[in-house]
Order: sequence, then structure tokens, then C-alpha cells
Amino acid sequence: NGSNLLAPFPDWQSNTPGNCDSSLTSVFRTHVDDCGRLWVLDSGNNNAFGGTANPSRIVCPPQIVIYDLRNNNRLVGKFRIPSSMIENNTLLVTIAVDTRQRDCSDAYAYIADSIAYKMIVFNLRNRQFWRINSILFFPYPDYSRFTVNGVSFDLMGGIFGLAIGPTFRGNRRLYFHCIDSVKQSWVDTADIRNQSLWQNNMNAAPRAFHLFNGTRSSQSASATMNKDGIMFFGLIGSNEIACWDSRTRFTRSNLVSLAKDDTALQFNSGIKVYGNKLYAATSRLQNYITNRITENEDNYRVLVGDLQEMTRGTKCEVDYNSNRFNIDEYNPDSESVDFPTNINFIP
Repeated sequence: NGSNLLAPFPDWQSNTPGNCDSSLTSVFRTHVDDCGRLWVLDSGNNNAFGGTANPSRIVCPPQIVIYDLRNNNRLVGKFRIPSSMIENNTLLVTIAVDTRQRDCSDAYAYIADSIAYKMIVFNLRNRQFWRINSILFFPYPDYSRFTVNGVSFDLMGGIFGLAIGPTFRGNRRLYFHCIDSVKQSWVDTADIRNQSLWQNNMNAAPRAFHLFNGTRSSQSASATMNKDGIMFFGLIGSNEIACWDSRTRFTRSNLVSLAKDDTALQFNSGIKVYGNKLYAATSRLQNYITNRITENEDNYRVLVGDLQEMTRGTKCEVDYNSNRFNIDEYNPDSESVDFPTNINFIP
């Protein structure tokens, strides 16, 4: 039909299901770090949205697979997530990678388990995993119904979107939100990188997590943040791409709509910034879940926009030709609301 054919990465053999040792099973999201490595989060899950007739199940051990894009896509390593951190309903959907050292050995990956409502942290240097719990990883039941272009479905999903902020006073923030929510939260990465804090108690530091007062106008799936602290995310209910400058309050007046398209932006499930470009993947998930997918329509899209053009004149303006953004002066907003922490989680 004139569309470009997709090429398998890194090859067909790695994308042939059935061999847990050599193949990828089900990849929701990836992350390219500052060292040119592609981190692939393989959920090991089959039929994640199959419903009661064809229920989801884990058919291969979930794993992180890393490729070196600067060296002919060389396989750096495969790291299976310990079975002790995998629950019957585990669904690993998002990975965000935190690199700071020039030798690239000091890397941490933060992983969202959207259905078991947990976060998993991986230390590349020590090859260690640990798991974290917070009340803010749980879904908000009032937002479990989604409506896209008049098609409604129910989805009980917790922590989903992850975005790492710029360095501030030697530290970085991990911004996160639940897909069943219109709220935004954050945690200092210094807290979640501390393996000894969580090793024997994944509920060890409930006060490390913070919740902003403001809300989005709709649920959101993925989010990303550029080097200047501008967050970009989709608004599922309104088929929009929006942004927020993390140095300002998380309020409706500071959340800016950059694009709206009721055809092309149906269910934005992935979003990335690379250079001066914004990449968004849309999937029309509402039609898949409700068995309305038809092959004579475009159901999956990858959209690309120029950040300077998209943000010009807005509160999220990006101009790589000026000195408007001085990362040495980056000061993220810390306004947050208290929330109960005296809740006993089931281990």
C-alpha cells in the first residue's frame, strides 16, 4: 500500500517466538541511553490485552536485553529479572535508563510493573535487581474507564509513564504516573538507587515519593523529558500531545497542548525525544481491546515533529540556538501534596 516495510531488529532470529534463550517475546518499550546503547525491556508476556477469552500469561522469563548501536548492534548482555520479583499478573511495560559516568558503567534502569503495581531497579555495574513499592504506584479506580473516539474500555493499570529529569544538585528526579490517573508524581533517584534501603523491605521509604497537586485533563500512557526538563506526554481521552516545563507548577495552566489529531493520535502509547525531534507512536488500542481492529485502516503510526516548531511561543518553548535554557540553573518545582503512608501492603 505504499507504506515502508519494517525491518526486524536486530534480526529475524531474535524476533522468532518460542525460544526463551535466544528470542524476544514481547517488547513494550525501549530506551536508548547516552552511551548509544539500546535497552530492550522484554516482558515475556503473551496476549497482554487478550481479555478473559485469551488471558495474558508469561511464557518466557522477563529480561533486559542491551545492544550497542554504535558497534553494529552488538549484543552487550541479557539480564533475566529474578523470578522472586515476578508475580502472576506482572506486566513490565516501561523502562527508563539513568547514566551519568562517561565510562557508561554506572547505569541504572527503572522498570514499571503496571499490573502488579511495583517498580524494579537494575544496577548494570553490579548486575543486581531490587523491587520497590509505593501507594503512588496503584491505579486510581475513578480513571479505569478510557474513552477514545467514542469507544470505551476498562483497564486497571498502575505505574506506567517514566521520565528522568536533568541533573540538579548532583541528583536527578524520576517522574512517574499511573495510566489510570490524571496525577503526576516524582522521586529522587538517589533514594531508589540505594539498594540497601530496599533489599529487605520494598516498602522501606514511603515518604521518598511525592505527588503534585495538579492534574492532567485526561489519562496518559507514556512520557519523556528532554535535557532541559521539558516533559512531553500524550492525553489519551483527547488525542493530544502535550508538554510541561518541570520548573513550573504542575497545573492545568502550565500544561500546553502541542498537537491534536482525532485520527493520527488515537492512543499515544510511546513518546521519545531524540535531538530536536519528538517521536510518538500511536496504536488505536481501544479498537484492539474491543475487537474492532480492521485491516483496511491504518492502526499503527509513528509520528515525528520538530520540537522548535511545535513549542514556539509556548511555555515549553525549545530553542537550541539560544541560551534560554541554562542547565546549571535548572531548579525543578517541588510543590506536592501529602498522602497517607500508613497502609500495609501485601508482600
